[in-house]
Amino acid sequence: MKKSNTVSKHDIIREIKDINKTINGTIYSLDLLMGTFRNYIEFRKDEKKFTKFLEKKFKDKEDASK
Repeated sequence: MKKSNTVSKHDIIREIKDINKTINGTIYSLDLLMGTFRNYIEFRKDEKKFTKFLEKKFKDKEDASK
């Protein structure tokens, strides 16, 4: 007899939980990276320079898309 390839409700729930754990781990890693980057900018005292750079960069992108 052939074994059928059925997916149970519990299989789906298990996979959703695994995906949720993976997403939460990624979000946690990005949060740590963001905090580290923010601390580095504060340490270098480049906040104003970095802010001006980002404003110019995103303004140029907006102008190019119009």
